[in-house]
Amino acid sequence: MSRLTRMLALWLVMIIAGVANAAPRITSIFPAGAQRGASVDITLQGSGLKDLKHVLIQGTGVEIVLLPGTDDATRKARLTIAADAAQGRREVRFADERDASNVRIVSVGQVPEVNEVEPNNTPDKVTLQPLPICFNGRLNEGSDRDGFIVRLRKGHVVLIEVEGLRVLANIYESWLKGFLEVTDASGQPIATNQGTVDDYYRWDPVLRFDPPADGEYTIWFRDLNWRSDTKAVYRVTVGELPHAFATYPIGAQRGANVSVEPVGATVSTMTAVFGPVNPDVTLGISDLMFTAGAYESNRRPFLWTKEPSAYVTAGGLTRDTAIPVQLPVALDGWFELGKPRWVSFDVKDKAWLHLNGYAWRLGVPTDLELKVYDAKGNLVQEADDGRGSNGGQAGGRDPFIAREFTPGKWFVRIRDVDDRGGKGFPFRVLLGPGHATLRGTFAPDMAGIPVAGGDITTTVKCERIDLARGDITIELIDAPQGVSLVNALIANGKNDVSLTVRVASGSLPVGLHRLRIRARCENASTILVGNETYNNQGTAYQRETDGLIVVVRPN
Repeated sequence: MSRLTRMLALWLVMIIAGVANAAPRITSIFPAGAQRGASVDITLQGSGLKDLKHVLIQGTGVEIVLLPGTDDATRKARLTIAADAAQGRREVRFADERDASNVRIVSVGQVPEVNEVEPNNTPDKVTLQPLPICFNGRLNEGSDRDGFIVRLRKGHVVLIEVEGLRVLANIYESWLKGFLEVTDASGQPIATNQGTVDDYYRWDPVLRFDPPADGEYTIWFRDLNWRSDTKAVYRVTVGELPHAFATYPIGAQRGANVSVEPVGATVSTMTAVFGPVNPDVTLGISDLMFTAGAYESNRRPFLWTKEPSAYVTAGGLTRDTAIPVQLPVALDGWFELGKPRWVSFDVKDKAWLHLNGYAWRLGVPTDLELKVYDAKGNLVQEADDGRGSNGGQAGGRDPFIAREFTPGKWFVRIRDVDDRGGKGFPFRVLLGPGHATLRGTFAPDMAGIPVAGGDITTTVKCERIDLARGDITIELIDAPQGVSLVNALIANGKNDVSLTVRVASGSLPVGLHRLRIRARCENASTILVGNETYNNQGTAYQRETDGLIVVVRPN
C-alpha cells in the first residue's frame, strides 16, 4: 500500500469516526407544544436521532418520552403536559449515551390545539376552526402560506398571536420572519401585523383584532419573504384571551403596593399577578402577567428597584416647567405625542450619579434619549443607545449616563427619539448613586463525563457593574452530594476564571442533568447562564441557556 493510499485510508477512517461521534442535533420539533393536561405525539427532525436515550426539560410538569425508532433524521416522541404546568416556553435537550443536543423549545399552551392538514394555502382549502384554538403548522412547501377560518363577532376583540421565532423556527440558515394577515369572507385584507406597536416579539406577529362585523374571517400566516422549510414550525393562538402589549408603570419600588395597568388589553377585566424576583439584587426583573377567568396573559418584564417612584405623566414639557424630584428616584412616565418630559434636581455636594434608562430591556418599543443640562441651560451630556449588551447596565436602545455632578440645579430631558406617545411608550429612568450589579456567563454550556466521575472545565466570565465590588465566589445551587467546584473564585480586579466542576463517582446517574451556578460578590449576586453560539447566514449569534448540561455516560 502506497503512502498516499495509507493517508487517504486514515483520512477516511477519521471522517467516519467523526460522523459516528457527532453530537445529535435537533432542527425542529412538530408540533412545538401542547395544551395543559394533554398528551400528543411529536416529531423530531435533525441528525443522530436514532441513538437518543435521554431528555432534559426546563421546569416541572412537562414530560417527553422517546418512542422506538431507527431513522437517524426523524424520531417520534410523546409530549405530556400536566394540567397545572406553568404556561410558557421551556428549553429541551436530548442526548445519546455520549453527547447532548442543541437547545430546542416546546411551548405549554392553555387552549385546545389542532395540527394543520395540507393543503391549506388557498381560500378553497382552508377549514373552519372553533375558538379558542392554537393552530400548529409548518411552512414546508415552496412559497407556502397557511390559513384557517374562524367565526368572530363585532365588538368581541380577539388575540391573534404567533410563536415562530420564539420556538426557534428556521428557514434554511435564517430565522422564520413571520407575516400575519386577516381577510374577510370576500378575501379582502382587513388587518396585518405591520405597524404593531409591540416590539417584544420581533418576528413573531401579534394582533389585537376588533372585527368590524359578525362573520367568518381567514387568518393567514407566512414568511415575510415567502420562504419555506420543514424546520419552519409555528403556533398561532386565537381567541378572546387576555394580552397586554405593554404595562404602565413598567416598574416599582420593592415592597410597594402598585397598581399596574395593561396597555392595549384584549379583555376588559384583567388582574395583575407578579412572579418572584431574586431577593439578593437591588435591580430585579420579575415576570408580570394578567389573568381573566381561567386564562393567563403573556408575560411582561417588570423592574423592581430600591428607589421610590416619581410619576411624570403630566406637565414637565419644557425646561421652565420641569418637574422637581428628590434623589434617589425612579422616574416612571410616558410621553405625550411629540413631547419630551423634563425633570430637575438639586445637588448639595459633589457626587457621582447615574441615569439609567429602561424601556427596551422591559419589552416596550420606547426608544429613550437622555440629555443633561446645567442651571444655565448648557447641554453637558447626552445618551441614546446604551453601552454594553442586552442585560448589562444598559444595552441596545436603553441609554445610560454616569458622571460627576457639582453642587447646583440640574435638568434632565427624557424623550422618545421618534417623538411617539401614549401609554404604549412608557419609560423608567433610575436617577441616583447607582446599583451593585453582577452579570455572568459560562462556556461551553455542556459536557460529558463517565458514571465513574470526572472533571468538567468551563470558563466563567463575570462583569462587575457600577457599584459591585470585591472577589466573586462561584457556587452551585442545590447540587447533588458529590458534585463540587474547584478554582471557584474570581479575584478582585479579574473578570474570568477557568472553573472546574468535579463530579464524584456515582453522584450523578447515567443520563442528562442540569447544574445551576451562582456568582456572588460583596454586594450583589447573579445566576450564571450558558452561552450557546450558533451560525445563521454566516453571522454568529448567541443565546443564553439555563444551566450547565451534563451527559453522564455508562463508561
